[in-house]
Amino acid sequence: MISKKKPRAPIPRLKVTNMKLLSVYYRVAKDEPNNDKSSLQGNIGYGFSAKKKNSFIVRSTQEIKLRNIVFRARHVAMFSSEKPIATGLFDDEIFQHTVVNLLLPFGSELFANLTGKSFTVPRISPSKLTEKED
Repeated sequence: MISKKKPRAPIPRLKVTNMKLLSVYYRVAKDEPNNDKSSLQGNIGYGFSAKKKNSFIVRSTQEIKLRNIVFRARHVAMFSSEKPIATGLFDDEIFQHTVVNLLLPFGSELFANLTGKSFTVPRISPSKLTEKED
C-alpha cells in the first residue's frame, strides 16, 4: 500500500507551470453515455524528460473507457518546485504517484465536459515509467 511506503528523499511541493493539450480522441458508440459505473476503466501512461534542477516535463496519455465511450487525451506538462528535486526521486513510486495525481484532473475534466456527466474517477495505476535523458 502506498501509505506505508516512504519516499527516498523529501518530495518538494510541485506546481504545474505549463500544460499543453496535444490531442483528444473521443468516440461514442451510442447517443447517450451509459451510467453503468462498473464498466468504467482508466489508465495513464507517462514519461519524464528535460530534468533540470527545479523543473521537469511530463508527457502523459490518459485513457478512460466506459461501455460505449472511448476517451484519450495526450498532454505535456511542465512542473516546477521552489526547492531542487533530488536525482533519485524520479524513480520513486510515491513521487510518480504524486505527479500522476496532479495530472489526472485535466483529462477527467475534459471527459466530464464531453459526456455531460460526472463519474467517479477510476483507480488508475501508472504504467511503467519511461525515462528520457536530454
